[in-house]
Amino acid sequence: MWPGDFDHVAEGGDVGVLAKHGELVVLVGAGASMLCGSPDWRGFASQVVGALESGNVLGFLEAEQLRGLGDPRRTLSIAMALAKEKGIHIDFDSILHRAKPFASGEELYRLLSSLRPVFVTTNYDKWLDEAGPEELSTEVKVGGEAEPAKGPSRRPKYYLREHLSPALLAERGAVVHLHGSYTDPSSMVVSLKNYIEHYADSRVQEFLSAMFKNHTVLFVGYGLAELEVLDHIIRSNEALRTGSAEPRHFLLFAFRSTESVQTRFIEQFFRDQCGVRVVPYCIDANGYQELVAVFKGWSSELDVRDPTTLDL
Repeated sequence: MWPGDFDHVAEGGDVGVLAKHGELVVLVGAGASMLCGSPDWRGFASQVVGALESGNVLGFLEAEQLRGLGDPRRTLSIAMALAKEKGIHIDFDSILHRAKPFASGEELYRLLSSLRPVFVTTNYDKWLDEAGPEELSTEVKVGGEAEPAKGPSRRPKYYLREHLSPALLAERGAVVHLHGSYTDPSSMVVSLKNYIEHYADSRVQEFLSAMFKNHTVLFVGYGLAELEVLDHIIRSNEALRTGSAEPRHFLLFAFRSTESVQTRFIEQFFRDQCGVRVVPYCIDANGYQELVAVFKGWSSELDVRDPTTLDL
């Protein structure tokens, strides 16, 4: 089905079934956090450079030219090295977070929480951490009797490389920060050197391999240039090598109606080369906030109650 063949987006029934059986991992990228008001990569790099300028480490011309390198990660690599060398504290909390998230982003994260998946994110921010697993349990049983739950607990959060283990993929409602968290700047994977070391680590490789081999992954808020994990998708996808099954991973992809032909090629590329099904949604009317409407449209099809004993 090509982009011109539908008005909105593919149905969410398959995602709902997978969520119900605990097979769904939602991989959240920067596009989701931007709906809350967080900066994109370029904006993030620019504000880190701004902190160096405010700290008198860089003059105006130096800061301007560092921002103008063209590659935000290259800019960040240099800026973070300068901050460490000069002892400049970077206030990542204020860079990444508005005092209150935009309503569209807040609603998106609420809708994502209703899927009750395991969350994996390459974002450093707190929007997933603070959503809270209110939906995880409505009652507890003690001595065979149903009793009211004590109330929501904070969502389990993992952000250190040593935290990574395939066992986390069974912890429904948990959030795994694949690139670290702003609360511990030393954990943040930012520079080129950080990335190379991070993805060469056996614990990261084992975690990603298990995720793409044994679970269905839904990419939310990801641009095509941000998929650093494509290598692991391809290596872990037996169906891709044998051609024996439909793609089991899904990438939500924003497109404009004028980009229909290009979107068709993108769909074909990800299906054939990566074993990922691109699920396009048109942003002509509402811009990137259309992502919220996508999940609203899926809500009637999603059944995310725990599986029964018979199902198990």
